[in-house]
Amino acid sequence: MFFLLILMNLLFSQEQKSEQWMNHSVEFKANCYQVYSNASKMLDSAIKDRMWSAIPSQMEDQMVWDKKLAIILDLDETVIDNIGYYDFLRSKDTSHTSENWDIWVSKAEATAIVGAVEFIKKAEAKGIEIFYITNRACKQLDSVKCPQQESTLENLKKIGLKSDDYHLLLKDEYKSWTSDKGIRRQMLTEQYRILMLVGDDFNDFYDNAVNLEQANKEDALYKNIKYFGERWFIIPNPNYGTWQNFNK
Repeated sequence: MFFLLILMNLLFSQEQKSEQWMNHSVEFKANCYQVYSNASKMLDSAIKDRMWSAIPSQMEDQMVWDKKLAIILDLDETVIDNIGYYDFLRSKDTSHTSENWDIWVSKAEATAIVGAVEFIKKAEAKGIEIFYITNRACKQLDSVKCPQQESTLENLKKIGLKSDDYHLLLKDEYKSWTSDKGIRRQMLTEQYRILMLVGDDFNDFYDNAVNLEQANKEDALYKNIKYFGERWFIIPNPNYGTWQNFNK
């Protein structure tokens, strides 16, 4: 058995190992469930404390108590599981490209991350609006301005979640909606008290994280680490993300 494990390590690339871990390990599923279970336990406290917010700048807003309640989640590898994308690539004997990704998105076949649907439904039952800020990009196709939006809403419906174009904020819907999610988050704070942020990348929590050098990113993490597990909840993703820019 020991030698079999060594052989598997030699045969599989690090990317393949990460994919296999997310696809097959009970540890990954347990991690996801644990994140959403802990987030669920904080819902009542977040609602009751009328100055509670997951956005540091909003904590200084004396009028935050009077705003509607919302939670912001990322989509890919946070709410929906795209492990099937890799099977799709293998079936076509090809690799990742933006074109192949768009085809996969159009199929609306991603499954649910363990614990996500139950958490979202529980939050909605308490009167909390759910917003999805995703870096799935709007790309016009023929006369359709943003087919990715329709496909993503269809995918959410398939896993048991209802949403609409108001609550789904895609990259490039507007010129200022770039890979940095900060502008979209700040826009929502004008009307909503943001109770929690859920994602799989530091960019889902911290403004301009996509452009930070590694040392600055770590500094930002430790200045804000107290929010994790209470207002910020992160799903493990060893497969891809801004963490891959660690050589910057």
